[in-house]
Amino acid sequence: MGGCNHTSVGVLVEREGKVLLIERKKFPFGWAPPAGHIDDGEDYETAARRELKEEVGLIAGPLELLAEGRKEYQCSRGSTWHYWKLYKTSAEGELRVDTGEAKNFAWFAPGEIKNLKLDPVIGEWFKELGII
Repeated sequence: MGGCNHTSVGVLVEREGKVLLIERKKFPFGWAPPAGHIDDGEDYETAARRELKEEVGLIAGPLELLAEGRKEYQCSRGSTWHYWKLYKTSAEGELRVDTGEAKNFAWFAPGEIKNLKLDPVIGEWFKELGII
């Protein structure tokens, strides 16, 4: 893994009033939507689509930007902050978890999310977005 470019993206997939989250196997631990660093040469939307496909096997529909901004964030590559963009989308395909990235995945209603151990920065975003 290379150094950190201080950019991250996350993708919220909703179905029937529930949000798809994965239980992260790697640091930072906790439940989170599919998310990750922007690769060199990618824009945020391309990265969002790639992360969704890599982590849970789904193909993103149209992306709606929910939030963006800088968050203090200790990432696995050593950075202490990232500029984030969080998107919402519908998705198609067969749901499968990348076992290198996650222990599990599940669909959660908003009332259930507040009881989960969330990835810390995702917890901040969910509070700001009124999800928890």
